[in-house]
Amino acid sequence: MDKKKVAIPSCIPWPFTSRRGSLLQPCHPRWFFSHQCQQGKVWDALTGDVLHSFEHRHIVRACAFSEDTHLLLTGGVEKILRIYDLNRLDAPPTEVDKSTGSVRTVTWMHSDQTILSSCTDIGGVRLWDVRSGKIVQILETKSSVTSAEVSQDGRYITTADGSTVKFWDANQYVLIFEPD
Repeated sequence: MDKKKVAIPSCIPWPFTSRRGSLLQPCHPRWFFSHQCQQGKVWDALTGDVLHSFEHRHIVRACAFSEDTHLLLTGGVEKILRIYDLNRLDAPPTEVDKSTGSVRTVTWMHSDQTILSSCTDIGGVRLWDVRSGKIVQILETKSSVTSAEVSQDGRYITTADGSTVKFWDANQYVLIFEPD
């Protein structure tokens, strides 16, 4: 295992997330970095030790830790959403059905039972059922979604596509507000 050390800036606010493919998880001091490489790595954010490397066949653009920090979700240019069990690092990842486009954003919803993802080359946000691995809903947008977030209380989804911001009901999957 690659044991390179990395310097962790002391000024990083908690929680720290980046749309560039890196993510710090404050509940469990792990840091995942994936941007512009075919390998994702999990570091110990306190020591800088590499804990594990996850191989991919193409660039990884997005990642998210599950609510309990035991699962890691990745997506990218391969158009595959992968779920890694951080308690079983040698186990192969669970792969969700192939995405229709290159994955730009990923996040967990509904106590880690639903995955929200967007693509770089097509519009809309896809909502995947983790158990079946299938798309259960698509929130339609005019252009590709550059940012998608779920509110802390889990009630709302916010998306940004082009120059449009939309607010969705996270349980009914309906548009509730789009500013003029």
